[in-house]
Amino acid sequence: MSSSSLLKALWKDLPIETDFDQFREIYLRELNRPKSPHLKRAVKALQDTASEASDGILTFISSKFALACYSEIPDSFLMWSHYTKGHQGIAIGFDVKNRFFAKGDNLMPVVYRSERMNASFDHGGLKFLEPNIALLRTKSPDWSYEREWRQLFSIRKCRKLRTESGSVQYYQTIPAKAIASATLGVRCSQDTEAVVRELLRAKELRHVRLQRIVLHERDYRLKIVKA
Repeated sequence: MSSSSLLKALWKDLPIETDFDQFREIYLRELNRPKSPHLKRAVKALQDTASEASDGILTFISSKFALACYSEIPDSFLMWSHYTKGHQGIAIGFDVKNRFFAKGDNLMPVVYRSERMNASFDHGGLKFLEPNIALLRTKSPDWSYEREWRQLFSIRKCRKLRTESGSVQYYQTIPAKAIASATLGVRCSQDTEAVVRELLRAKELRHVRLQRIVLHERDYRLKIVKA
């Protein structure tokens, strides 16, 4: 949003009888005074504009790109609870040296911090003080236990599937050589394990290690053993 359009919105909202050009001149002069009575309203308007701009960037990126999320840790209690239906699923381990992950510059670690993305506003309009990609790689410190990495893919190059509920999901084919392991959850069913074992019999997947998560005998933690 340009500075002129923002000021016009404020001009229409304020109970003031003057034309826009006069209002703009007075208002900008008032903003230079630290104790201006209009400063609080202006700050709130700028904060709202920054929020709208951030949402717009996220909406645009979501319409053009699919986001893959990975984790550095395969044995986190919370991760298995949140993402595998209470330890019933499986976790796939990848060889990050494979070209699939090495190509391009879009594989990035998530940054955990308490501050949201910064922006400034001047006569030229809204300016983000960080690259727009920061919106995609920044999360609250509350999520730091995930030790997450993210990777962007063009939606045009993804496989598009429609679910029974009608929602659309996008998938990227990962080369077989990029898969290093398959780890069964503590509560993984025998049926699921049988399906995984059958898949790993395929010639292109015979190199994949089959592992299992088990509860540690003494500590409140998980450990990985050969399945």
